[in-house]
Amino acid sequence: MKRVLTRLLQVLLPLIILAAAGVGALTMYWNRPLVETLAPVVTPPGVRVHEVTLVDAPLTVISQGTVRPRTESQLVTEIDGRVIWVAQSFVEGGFFEAGDVLLRVDPFDYEQQLVSARSQLAQARLRLAQEEAEAEVAQREWEALGRGDPRELALRKPQLEDARAAVAAAEAGVERAMRDLERSDIVAPYAGRVRLKDADIGQYVRRGDPLATVYAVDAAEIRLPLPDDQLAYLDLPLLYRGVEPNRFPDVTLRATFAGETHAWQGRIVRTESEIDPVSRMVHVVAEVGNPYAPGPNPNRPPLAVGMYVEAEISGRTVREVAVLPREALRVRNQMLVVMPDDHLVFRTVDVLRTSAESVIVKAGLEAGDLVVISPLDVPTDGMLVQLADADPEMLARRRGVAMDPVPPPDPDLPASDVPAVAAADPDSNVPEVGAPVTTTPAIEEAAAPAALAAAETVSETASADPSADPAGAAPRPEAAPVAPTEGARSRRPSGELPNALSVLPFDHLSSGSETALDVDLGLAITEAVTARLATMPGVGVVAGSDGPVWVVGGGIQRMGSMLRVTARLTDARNGAILSAVKVDGTVEALADLEERIAAAMAESVRDAIAGEAGRAAGLGADARAPRQEGRQL
Repeated sequence: MKRVLTRLLQVLLPLIILAAAGVGALTMYWNRPLVETLAPVVTPPGVRVHEVTLVDAPLTVISQGTVRPRTESQLVTEIDGRVIWVAQSFVEGGFFEAGDVLLRVDPFDYEQQLVSARSQLAQARLRLAQEEAEAEVAQREWEALGRGDPRELALRKPQLEDARAAVAAAEAGVERAMRDLERSDIVAPYAGRVRLKDADIGQYVRRGDPLATVYAVDAAEIRLPLPDDQLAYLDLPLLYRGVEPNRFPDVTLRATFAGETHAWQGRIVRTESEIDPVSRMVHVVAEVGNPYAPGPNPNRPPLAVGMYVEAEISGRTVREVAVLPREALRVRNQMLVVMPDDHLVFRTVDVLRTSAESVIVKAGLEAGDLVVISPLDVPTDGMLVQLADADPEMLARRRGVAMDPVPPPDPDLPASDVPAVAAADPDSNVPEVGAPVTTTPAIEEAAAPAALAAAETVSETASADPSADPAGAAPRPEAAPVAPTEGARSRRPSGELPNALSVLPFDHLSSGSETALDVDLGLAITEAVTARLATMPGVGVVAGSDGPVWVVGGGIQRMGSMLRVTARLTDARNGAILSAVKVDGTVEALADLEERIAAAMAESVRDAIAGEAGRAAGLGADARAPRQEGRQL
């Protein structure tokens, strides 16, 4: 019996376990939670754009060359002799002036030759006088005794001609001896510099031996090769037979010397006679006058022969063209343009010229077009994008929202009383919109309660608005000052409110349609700034009808969870911008962003109050506290 029960348990126990497992599985299946299907969220890629502006662009052509002298000569001796004297400037690199004696050959032999030549001249003249006298006697004798026509020999005419020829030869000998004596002094033909020295004192030189190589310093030339396709951008002085050129383009030469880059100004003076048969390049010659004269920079070296320079030749000016970064050109003649609805469109353009840094477009783009300059993996026609790192003023123009204009300064005000317009610091080391922002857990934990309180306040404000759209698209609030809270009203100064200010709602400046989140963010930041300014001693936050002295306003630019808030403090009396700040953050760390923007505006207001106090005390502009420069936090 016991064996039967054991056998029965061995068979039924596995079946019972399997049945219990099946019942449990069915129970879990029937009681499973409903799976909520979420639609995938596709975030449009962010792109950087360049706004097209049509300008008149002067064209330039870049070339390189080596400086060479315009005039170069080799000095040779015309007599034989030993060098007995050299000038101090007769050294390689030495300067000399026109007419300077560079070296002297021993003149002794030539002085003796001059004495001999003069002696021969005296003898020839004596013989000529004798022949003239004998010819005169022969003429009288023939007239007295002769008959018929006399022969020339009887009248001694051949002897007279021979004596006259001897006198001329002797005079030529004297002149030749004098010139040989003068040639013992080697004289500089022009103002120049010694390039190579081949003779020195004590050396015996023969007629025709080279003494030195010199060149003129009145002008230097640079031979510049130009490709054939670059000639269309220049007005070159082409040389025609019988026609003088009338175009001489300016050229700027640059060279690096002792770690510093220097510049010289010159002009293109001629085009060479032939096109290089190998490189197919045309060579032009640039000329720089007085290359060894000191320049405005005392550290600038002379434009010495042999120096390698880079030349920038001024060319023609093209009208109404678009100058864009080189990254804007996608293929040979296509660019990506962002349309007003933030969709991409391929645009075929007429490219005038491309370089390593820029591209010049003469047709196909209009002023105000936004051309994509950031890389995209697979761009398609009609792709939806969002603008990254866009200028708020440009976004406002694109959306048709008028920015606060800065009026011209009052001519009746002194220059020291006109507030300077602050601009954001471009060198600040702050991530741009669209760049990842790293926050530590400690910061997020500290900011969480404040963010929750701000979100509740925004929700209550939105729910109390009867015009809110239940679908989520809330209307934009009117640009009116935000009314201060009860705590703020208790701190308002009485009387004329000398330090009264109002806070305008922060506008949505991002591309695309405005959402309820954008409206809530603007209200939350406006409330935070208002609350912070209302707690400042001596400051009254008022409505627009109370006549504020200063106005605080700005805008919000959002791309995904990234935020950029721009705030300005404006003098309501003359419209001048006293301070401008730019703060970057995220939606998740909204409380930290609100604190930073509110603290920045509070500091700006304190500086403005200090300036007003200085003027009121009659201390002048020097006693005014320094205004807060535009910055990025």
